[in-house]
Amino acid sequence: MEIVKADEYEDIAMEFQHQIVEILDKTLKEKGISLENRSDICGDFSFDLAMLLDEGSLKTEGGSFVPSLAFESGQKLLVNSGVLYHEMPSAYHLPILKKMHNKAIKNGPRKDVGRTAFHAASYGRR
Repeated sequence: MEIVKADEYEDIAMEFQHQIVEILDKTLKEKGISLENRSDICGDFSFDLAMLLDEGSLKTEGGSFVPSLAFESGQKLLVNSGVLYHEMPSAYHLPILKKMHNKAIKNGPRKDVGRTAFHAASYGRR
């Protein structure tokens, strides 16, 4: 298997994060969690996961390990080409932002529309 540091790693990593957030959001929705709380939870989780991937250290009896996410395609293994997950565009929050935007349009102008809603989805805090 060929190990490759590829430019497309960031696009694939963003899609991976996007899908993780969609799975989490779907599960929270099935459990009856409100849109606002789901947004906060998904934002917090996404950022914490990004920090783990960027700066985390996993200690075991065998030593200390740094998590590294790779993507396989055929005989190629795409490895991180220097991407910092917590500095990536907030594309992995788009499902939540879209829902918040649609809700805001339906309900009309409100206090937490626009930049505040984006901030909340990005950082999980209001």
